[in-house]
Amino acid sequence: MFPGMVITYALMEALENIAEETPDRATILKKARVVSVLRDGDKAIGVEYEYDGKKYKEYGPVVLATGGYAADFAKGGLLEQHRPDLLELSTTNGDHCTGDGQKMVLRSSES
Repeated sequence: MFPGMVITYALMEALENIAEETPDRATILKKARVVSVLRDGDKAIGVEYEYDGKKYKEYGPVVLATGGYAADFAKGGLLEQHRPDLLELSTTNGDHCTGDGQKMVLRSSES
């Protein structure tokens, strides 16, 4: 296993333990989709998310951990904007690595 994966799994396990032992500190919600970052000026104060067909808001610290955009080969995409020199190269990243989290934050900062 790659060292980065060992660290990732250790962090996930630690978060799961926190959520079980002190649920008022952390909640793990699977199959939810964050749709926007809630802001107060230039400060992130929470997120709006969809779960079971309904929208909810959660306030508190925001950590963006959505992965990169190495497979964002779309016209006008993040790869073209920031690293156009890499557009002609292949990637070992999955098709899902399109920078959706970064794009969401960029949209919310424009509002």
